[in-house]
Amino acid sequence: IFLSDSLFSLQTLNNKTMNSKTAIHCHGALNWLGICNTVKVMWIEAHVGHCGNEKADKLAKDGTNGGNLVKG
Repeated sequence: IFLSDSLFSLQTLNNKTMNSKTAIHCHGALNWLGICNTVKVMWIEAHVGHCGNEKADKLAKDGTNGGNLVKG
């Protein structure tokens, strides 16, 4: 089960046509995982206390700032 607070990203993955190489790669990876696994991708509302969501947001932000990941 993959949880995402990015509705736009999930809608992009659901489109029949994709222009983003990242979306195409992600869609292909999810399909590959789905060959031998049950794969669910679900939207969750951001900033409402979902375990790990705040940490994931911080890591994503840190990753866009030169790759300096914060441990902990």
